[in-house]
Amino acid sequence: MILADVQELQAKLEKQAQAEEPDFELVLDLLNRLEALPVTKDILARTKVGKTVQKIKKFDAKNAVRAAKRVIKTWKALVTGASRLAAAPEAIASSTGGSPEASKAEQPTPSNASAAPSERASESSGQAAAAAVRPSTPDSWQELPPKRRTVRRKLSGALQKTGETGDNVYTVAEEIEQAMQELHDFETANSDYQQKFRMLFTNLGSNKALAQEVLRSELKAEELVRMSTNDMLSEEVRRERARVQEMNREAISLDWEQKNRAKIYKDLGIEGGVGQYPCPKCKSKNTSYYLKQTRSADEPMTVFCSCDDCRHRWRING
Repeated sequence: MILADVQELQAKLEKQAQAEEPDFELVLDLLNRLEALPVTKDILARTKVGKTVQKIKKFDAKNAVRAAKRVIKTWKALVTGASRLAAAPEAIASSTGGSPEASKAEQPTPSNASAAPSERASESSGQAAAAAVRPSTPDSWQELPPKRRTVRRKLSGALQKTGETGDNVYTVAEEIEQAMQELHDFETANSDYQQKFRMLFTNLGSNKALAQEVLRSELKAEELVRMSTNDMLSEEVRRERARVQEMNREAISLDWEQKNRAKIYKDLGIEGGVGQYPCPKCKSKNTSYYLKQTRSADEPMTVFCSCDDCRHRWRING
């Protein structure tokens, strides 16, 4: 589901990137919707959506450029965090899901790309049965402008992803759209109205817990429409982003400590703070090392060195 959403938004964004006169408001909205999606490192690698977003940074519109830079920065933090976790063998196995052959096996082949006629017939009958259970759209909606009716209908569809198909879905969708209308009048602030709808539609469809809170009246429509994208994130996405931010802070702290190790040792009055093995590349003595037995037990240990200034790594066989 998330992969399909990313691909759909990417296609629209690519179209705007190629246009001679792009719709900057639409571009900004598409970037906000992309940032709100709980993407993974695998999705970013498969879709290469980062290349599309990079094209937006060449636009003249400052708001679109800032949004593109913000999205890229968020994704870089996500990829950096995932790469650090992948350093452990267990993390590598779980993130890759096995060998490259196994990944290829998951791709559809001509033999299984299309379902059998009996399966398609069964699926169609199931969809028809589900549609028969859903109540019809309220008659009062017919008096609204077509675009407002469409907004309510799509919000209803997002809420129905929770599994609820009763009249309450349409009642809540109506309350949300009405709150949107009061916040951003459809006729005088159409751009803000549309942007708010897309944000709500994306988050209600992808965050089941949020949709259920609204359906149970634990979260009022008036409060929902005033929430930011970050406020609507699921707990899982919040924890993941917090974990990535913490890892980045730790990496920055460790990087600073390594670069200033000699000064720290000097301030503490500790002798021998500089590295024992100068860097062969930049000649710096701000190096660190560790020993590891890589050969048979009767052979000397191997010294693994790294330079804290130029990041060069080398080994010394004893």
